Amino acid sequence: MNLHHLKTFYLAAKYLSVSQAARELNIAQPAATRHLKDLQRETGIILFSSQGRKFSLTGEGRIFFERAKKIFDEESLLESEIEEIKRLGKGIISISAQATFGDYFLPGVIEELYRNYPGISLSVSTFKDNGEIFSLIKKMEYDLGISSAEPESHSLKSRRLCRLHQSLIVPPGHRLSVEKMITPDMLNGESFILPEKSTASRKLIDNYFTTYSVKGNALYELGHAGPIIDVVKKGIGISIAYNKICLEEEKTGNIISIPLEDPDDILSRNFFLIYNKEKQITQLMGKFIDIIERTVLNLA
Repeated sequence: MNLHHLKTFYLAAKYLSVSQAARELNIAQPAATRHLKDLQRETGIILFSSQGRKFSLTGEGRIFFERAKKIFDEESLLESEIEEIKRLGKGIISISAQATFGDYFLPGVIEELYRNYPGISLSVSTFKDNGEIFSLIKKMEYDLGISSAEPESHSLKSRRLCRLHQSLIVPPGHRLSVEKMITPDMLNGESFILPEKSTASRKLIDNYFTTYSVKGNALYELGHAGPIIDVVKKGIGISIAYNKICLEEEKTGNIISIPLEDPDDILSRNFFLIYNKEKQITQLMGKFIDIIERTVLNLA
């Protein structure tokens, strides 16, 4: 069915005027009349009667009009949504993020996004394994990824977002709480609350301990930084965590964060924005990238 002819019929039926339909479509009245005759011939149904300027619908025509109205109401709705999307008043972005970044740093990005574009939705899934993030972005199951390593695949592109640093965290009153800088030998014999061995953060800490010959005792292993900080607050042990994660608790005096001597910069970690080379960067994705890059400048 020719949608141009259907639109002419819809408008003629709406206004009960072929000339009004022609004016709205910016076509000549004879062309509008031809559209209506062609539609009747195509459908094999008598939809209307026309005598001079008088236009009226048959019973079949009224049924046809109600269906046409639903089609063009949806068209108007779609056009409105397209305009809203163009104004970035509506849309959704899907993100696959490394767990630490997704859990502790993306909320600040979401806050900035909402402040500027309240109609935009963000769907975020977090993963411990960078390889899983790379695989999902490669298959275009997510728009963007945030990882703590660069992908080796030629089908993926990456750009560095930031480099985050870690410090020692201790409860108030701990023997190390008065120190301005912690050397590796000061950590010997201490009881540590550490991330699980499968996490990237734990691998960095283990590498630090091995490189600088730290002999510490892993008292507990927990999956997330939040529970680790809670246990440290209770005076059960000490830990190593990203500076920004500890900031609020440090402000309240619940923990004390102290820089660690780290000549080889082992405890620092880069985070990268990942996307598929074949994926077109939409206007919305471009704005999100601008926001995340601007926001993470305050993380390092």
